[in-house]
Amino acid sequence: GLPLVYHPALFWAALGVVGLGAVAALTGYAPSPGLLPVPDFLYLFHKQVLSLPRLVHALALFYVVAMIRIPALDRLTEANPLARLGRHSLAVFGFGSVLAIMGQVVMRETDGSPAAGGLFILAGLGAQLALARLLDFTLAARSRRQARREPTPAGTPRVSPSLRS
Repeated sequence: GLPLVYHPALFWAALGVVGLGAVAALTGYAPSPGLLPVPDFLYLFHKQVLSLPRLVHALALFYVVAMIRIPALDRLTEANPLARLGRHSLAVFGFGSVLAIMGQVVMRETDGSPAAGGLFILAGLGAQLALARLLDFTLAARSRRQARREPTPAGTPRVSPSLRS
């Protein structure tokens, strides 16, 4: 729950790790298994396991992205579609995973048609935005129901539900 704090040395070290990861990805560098006399997960980049280099790279990337100030993001309101997607990120991610599988089927059935792929991406994004809006609506409805159920302490004047904000 604590905010991340900017530290110049940590930022530049993290940026260096991200840069090394980019170089390794662009050049196709990958160390050979058994190269060092330590367990492979300490130095290999396999996607199948959470290896130390992948974990360090992910944490470095998260730190760099979190420390970059984007003034436009400060102006986002709660009703902004990006804010809605973020508020319900787990549900949106899960739904997106299902959509990705469906997208593979669509691409296979349409022989990789760019038009079909583009339309599916737009439809999927629209569906995720609709899901986030629906989840916001159900959350608000649940809050309103809960507010109506809460008993009023003795001696407190009752306020009509239509007068509540």
